[in-house]
Formats: sequence, C-alpha cells, structure tokens
Amino acid sequence: MQKANATYVAPAGDNKVVEMGGVTFFDGVPVEINSYDHPHLIEKLQGNQHFDVDVSEDDEKEPDKPKRGRPSEADRIKKRTAEEQLKAQEAQVEADKASALKAAQEQDKADAAKKAADDKAEAEAKAALDARAKA
Repeated sequence: MQKANATYVAPAGDNKVVEMGGVTFFDGVPVEINSYDHPHLIEKLQGNQHFDVDVSEDDEKEPDKPKRGRPSEADRIKKRTAEEQLKAQEAQVEADKASALKAAQEQDKADAAKKAADDKAEAEAKAALDARAKA
C-alpha cells in the first residue's frame, strides 16, 4: 500500500477548499491518502499543478490472497510451527506471571513476619517501661 501526503495550494483569488475523489482539501493543509482507499488519486494529484504530493515508499506488502484447494505440506508445517511458537511464548508468559506472583507472596510473608516481630518487640518494650514505672 502506497501512502502520500497531498497539500492543496490554491491559486490567487481561487476558492480555499476543493474536493477531489471524495476527499476534501483545504489550502495549505496536508491530507494523508493511501492507495488502498483511493487507488487512482495519488497519481492524479501528482499531475495536478495545484497540489504538492509527497509519496512514501511501499512499506507494507499487500496481503497474500488465500490459495485455492488444500494447503501444501510446507504450508501446514509453517502453520504448525507458528502455532507451537505462539504456545511456547504464552507458556513463558504464564510462567513469568507465576514466578512474579510467588515472589510477591514471599515478600508479603516476609513483610508480615517482620511486622509481627516489630510489634512483639514494641509490646515487650512497653511492658518493660510499665514495669519500671510501677517499681
């Protein structure tokens, strides 16, 4: 698919808005068009003296049309390999999530144990202060 930016350059004393091929152009405002939605428009605008057109390279390959009939063995192997790779990636993501969850749970346990120890130490210190105050 070919993409282009087309800018209408209105001649002096002419209208500041023009419509061409179902696309509205305003004077000096670039409009992005592509060969999929407007296949004839890019070439037509390049030949028009009132338009500045910047055409980009074909960065996307047209999608392949499905072949008729049964898939070949090579196509089946390719599809199977892609599915296996996708499953392996999903399994790795799940393993990473499980590992992160386990680490978080262990951290929570450690934090709870530390808080319990701190609370116990604080209670003992308070009891010792109370005992001194009574004595």
